[in-house]
Amino acid sequence: MWNKKRVKLSLSGRRDFGLGGVIVALVALTGPLACATGQLGQHEEASREWGNDTARQSPSGSHGARAALVANDRTARAPTPMELLEVGDRERAEGAYDRAHLAYVRAHFSDRAGIAPLERIAYLSLRTNSVKAETLFRELLEEAPDDPSLLVGLAYAELAQGNSREARTILERAVSIDPNSSAANAALAVTHDTLHDFDRASVSNSRAMAVSGDSVQVLNNQGVSSLLAGKLGDAIRLLRRASSIDPDSRLAANNLGLALGLSGHDQEAYDAFRLHGSRGDALNNLGFVCYLRGDSHEARSHFEAALLSSETDELRVLRNLERLDASLASQ
Repeated sequence: MWNKKRVKLSLSGRRDFGLGGVIVALVALTGPLACATGQLGQHEEASREWGNDTARQSPSGSHGARAALVANDRTARAPTPMELLEVGDRERAEGAYDRAHLAYVRAHFSDRAGIAPLERIAYLSLRTNSVKAETLFRELLEEAPDDPSLLVGLAYAELAQGNSREARTILERAVSIDPNSSAANAALAVTHDTLHDFDRASVSNSRAMAVSGDSVQVLNNQGVSSLLAGKLGDAIRLLRRASSIDPDSRLAANNLGLALGLSGHDQEAYDAFRLHGSRGDALNNLGFVCYLRGDSHEARSHFEAALLSSETDELRVLRNLERLDASLASQ
């Protein structure tokens, strides 16, 4: 599940860095890097992970022969809705969103009275069409008006459309219904961040962590929240913890690189970016971080090195150079 919001990152003693739309959630991304859509400088984004309460309905997740047959529609008997949900959840976790959508549709036709497949389809829609997702969540809430997971999904759809205050109202209702919903508290923290209410965001993140423990998802989100509040030391600490818990998390590693780079620790930032990307990708990301902190000379140097590496998307790097030139021309 996924969503964007607009914020400004203010650092003490430095100019404001427009991080643009902060991605909320991008759980499994395509491309070599996962800081937002793959590279810093494409949309100037920091990234978050988030989950929803549909996990409570998910099967345990077997990976045996039966599951493989269900996924490929080669079963001798019709798969159960639960088996199809399991396949869809696994495909979604691996970033195969089209296959996940197909599995959820099959689950819906196997159990037309069930809400779970439609809820998952609505969450998938958040990636590409927040208006459609909003419509789906509102229709489902007519059937289950007090379902916290549906309220969380609706709130993210509102956030994607820039309706932060409406999203916060929805999430306050979700939290009142289920104070122990980690997903609702984490989403509420996001809305507080969007509205620059960083103290309340910290409280909501702490409540989410009290329920979920030291999960990569909540640590990553709380690290991004600290980053937006200009608390770089806290951001680095939280994102280091997230990366140590799950070294395979591209989101946590790239957000750690962002926090380290904004703090001036360029070599460590490069190493973090390099964990899940090519040398060229890491140089491009580091160049963009240097641009954000106002170091134009270093930014240009890294962008040019990224181009020479031939190991990244050259068009993206050229756009970053254009952004840098435009910034210098406007000074």
